[in-house]
Amino acid sequence: MTRGGCPSSYVIVQMVARAVGWMTSVTTLVILAFIINQWVDKGGAIAAGLVGSAIAILNDSWIVVAKLDRSLGFQPLSPARALLHDLFSLAISLGGIVMIIFSRYTYQADGFAALDSDSSPQITGSVGETDVISREGFSQNKMLAVGVWMLTAVV
Repeated sequence: MTRGGCPSSYVIVQMVARAVGWMTSVTTLVILAFIINQWVDKGGAIAAGLVGSAIAILNDSWIVVAKLDRSLGFQPLSPARALLHDLFSLAISLGGIVMIIFSRYTYQADGFAALDSDSSPQITGSVGETDVISREGFSQNKMLAVGVWMLTAVV
């Protein structure tokens, strides 16, 4: 905290909101990394979402650390600069949402036919049976939908 007193209630609310945003961005980063790990062909579509989440994490971290302890050397961002960084993260995250939505369609004549070809991760157990992850419903379309909703939460 700052020396010489407690921060105002506005600063506390702002830090809590940034901390929640930080946790949402980290969760989104983990989910998007899982999608890339399971379906490598979706990496190009997921890249913008990863970058948008990373920028949001850095921005939220900077603001919270600058408000908590000024002795660390982090100068607080002016409101205009914080807004600029937030808008940059917003734009990239929105681009990631659009790319993920359009990556669900293939080059088939009917784009909606791609939604029916839902594939699960191909992970096998030691005896040749499918592992728990493919039986629990981690299909490509479901995980892409979760990724879109998490990026929407970051936005």
